[in-house]
Amino acid sequence: MCGVTDSMGQKKKTRSTREETPREDAKNLAIYENLFALNQNFDEILDCVNRLHNLGLFRNQFQRQSIAICRATLQECRSWLNFEILQILENREERGLAYFGRIRHDLEKALEGYATPVAKKGRP
Repeated sequence: MCGVTDSMGQKKKTRSTREETPREDAKNLAIYENLFALNQNFDEILDCVNRLHNLGLFRNQFQRQSIAICRATLQECRSWLNFEILQILENREERGLAYFGRIRHDLEKALEGYATPVAKKGRP
């Protein structure tokens, strides 16, 4: 814990960002890496279907239409998953924004008296 002096000159305890976030940072990184992998895997599946199509596997109209429906279903499923995951992440990021905004604000308040500019010699 770090101490910050409030407007009344009282020391109050705040959590350092380094004390609070390493585990949470690792978790967030893992979440975003898995979201990336999820989308990459959908792309790989769609690429495989396209290669099979290009090899002439789907010869008649019914087969081509069925595969087109499967592609659309895969893309819809990916979009739906992304939508649901991003809603959750939006809420998490909003909380993080508020939390770190408060920390930044408290740290800036603590430095208010120290940030006065020093006049250079020879200048008014």
